[in-house]
Amino acid sequence: MHLALRTTKLRHPSLLPVAILTLVLAGCSGTPTTQAPADESAVPTEPGRVLSEVEQLLLQAESSSPLSKAEYTLLAAQRLYDNGDFLTARTQLQNVNPLMLSGDKLQRLRLLQGLTAQQLGDIDQGLSWLSQIDTPELLDQEEQRRLQNARISSYQQLGNETALLKALINATPFPPGDETQAQAQTQAHTEQIWSLLKSHNPLTVAGWAKEPANTPLEQGWYSLYVLVSSLDNDIRARSTRLNSWKRQWVEHPAQLSQPFEVAALFEATPPARKHIALLLPQSGKLKRPGQAIVEGFLAAYYSDLADNYQPTNSLQAEQPNLPRLSFFDSAAIEDLEAFYTQAKDLQIDMIIGPLSKSHLPALLDQGILGIPTLALNYAEQNNNTIDLFQFGLAAEDEARQIALQAWQDGHRIALALTPSTSWGEKIRDSFLDEWQRLGGLVGDSTRFSGSQDHSEAISSLLAVDKSEARAKRIAKYLGEKPEFEPRRRQDIDFLFLSALAEDARQIKPILAFHFAAELPVYATSQVFQGKANPAKDSDLNNIRFTETPWLLNQQAPLQSSMKTQRDDTASRFGRLYALGADAYFLTPYLNRLQAQPDSYMQGLTGRLSIDAEGRTHRTLDWARIQNGTPRPLSPSH
Repeated sequence: MHLALRTTKLRHPSLLPVAILTLVLAGCSGTPTTQAPADESAVPTEPGRVLSEVEQLLLQAESSSPLSKAEYTLLAAQRLYDNGDFLTARTQLQNVNPLMLSGDKLQRLRLLQGLTAQQLGDIDQGLSWLSQIDTPELLDQEEQRRLQNARISSYQQLGNETALLKALINATPFPPGDETQAQAQTQAHTEQIWSLLKSHNPLTVAGWAKEPANTPLEQGWYSLYVLVSSLDNDIRARSTRLNSWKRQWVEHPAQLSQPFEVAALFEATPPARKHIALLLPQSGKLKRPGQAIVEGFLAAYYSDLADNYQPTNSLQAEQPNLPRLSFFDSAAIEDLEAFYTQAKDLQIDMIIGPLSKSHLPALLDQGILGIPTLALNYAEQNNNTIDLFQFGLAAEDEARQIALQAWQDGHRIALALTPSTSWGEKIRDSFLDEWQRLGGLVGDSTRFSGSQDHSEAISSLLAVDKSEARAKRIAKYLGEKPEFEPRRRQDIDFLFLSALAEDARQIKPILAFHFAAELPVYATSQVFQGKANPAKDSDLNNIRFTETPWLLNQQAPLQSSMKTQRDDTASRFGRLYALGADAYFLTPYLNRLQAQPDSYMQGLTGRLSIDAEGRTHRTLDWARIQNGTPRPLSPSH
């Protein structure tokens, strides 16, 4: 930036006129040189007195053409500024005719005017000069740095945080100098930007992000802040959205030097598995469920491939690194320990399965599996085996969820009606345990058989039979039959129901017959067959039930894709397709979900979390039957 004149030291005063004439002639010759003076001495004007470099420049300016005069005066002002004489520098800058300057020289004039005004405490005037720099790219790197720093310093002094933020964002991200020092400065710069962004409401920044005049640097920062501000503890959604931002802003400073808070989020994105084995039934009585799970898994696999594929004309371009898949028939494997040895030889780094509960004890006995494994069922005993995770469609999760929701809805006294089977007993026990843990009271609990004659069980549950018996005793005592209207018990708030659809279609009308038409009913997902059937399900009206997102949102992309190839996606197999898809989506996040109790993954089988023993817990969606059709509800309904 600094222009200098080459001078020659004169050893006798009498030679001064000749020196001045030489300067005049040089001034008439055109643009001054940018080389530094070979000799820092100045021309003597009298014994013991020499011209300073500034005096020489000003003297030559006076004897030069208008164009050269402006350039020499600008050089003199620059020397004065460098020497700290800001007042005199400002005076000389006022003598520069900007019409005589163009290109980089005009940009330097505005820069020097702005810097000088800032040094003299006139911040607003300084910013006004700096704002007139319309082509900063004509300045060299150091000059651009000084321009950026001047703007940043000015906005800091004025307390204008919005303008300061823009200035910081558009500053060169990597300052010159020692590499370690540069990294530290860049990180500090990045943290300052992030701190300023966090001082603003995300909605405000979202508004900025819509402004068409944004620079790419600004747009990248704004979009990142809005993204991070909107993230919750859904670990997969968070990873997906952050990776999408990374692909869009490959060389953005916010990615090259991430704020610590953002870096922690990016680091939470786990590496993909390289080789996954599906250890599921391909024969035997579980063949059909095993096939449905595999089909759901593959649907998710190819959906992931399509979502991450980057169209390109280059055959060498990097594409999604999805894992290799291998398939094994669990029904044909008798020695699981030998299978794991084989899997290690094949460099398998994830196993999905087995499905049968009978295989789980063999896994629990191993202590350490050596390969992360997601079994698609739950063991009866506690799991202390390292690398073993368990995931399935256990209705016990639904029972606990219903207890919690009924409590939050203000109910305090419950009835329970469940099948007279071992499966029904587990569901009932899970509900009653959770309900009583919350502080709820149990009015009564009854089980029904598969005879489909539920009237007697319901009458007993509602104590209608006791009302009738009481009327008979009164009649016997009076010796005559009094007027009597049977009544159900009035001390209950709701009914917990676990029943298949065909049973539930009978139970609900019987409740109405026994004067409990308005009694709230909360049911597990078995009450819904998977496909709306208004003609049959009108008897289920007003039942609230838990259900998988897969069956309540059948227009979602993955379900719609499978509908084109399968006609049973809305049947009970739909839940198995969802189980397979979620098994694929869970695989990268198992360890993090287990290590972070507050995190979850929103899946197609529900909202999934993993406890310390590696057991996956599901929170399902809610729906209510209206006019024979399920209607999704908000969690609070």
